[in-house]
Amino acid sequence: MKRIGYCGGTIKTYTDENRNLYISVLRTVIKKELSDGETEIMNYGFNHEKKDYIAVYYGTPNNCELIWKKGDLLPTAPKDIFE
Repeated sequence: MKRIGYCGGTIKTYTDENRNLYISVLRTVIKKELSDGETEIMNYGFNHEKKDYIAVYYGTPNNCELIWKKGDLLPTAPKDIFE
């Protein structure tokens, strides 16, 4: 059985005047087919060092979900998370 997958998209970030960060995932309009058995691991990330964000949202300013706000503790990721 042939497995067909497609390439994903990209990430876009936007910071408003109140230092809120919005993270949106943009999908491609034209899909690129991957070869049989090929996989694509999508690691979305951004450099947040030296930024003083008040909150981080997933989505756009008009359609988003809060995922972190200043003062929230973040759990430590396991060392083998990307192995």
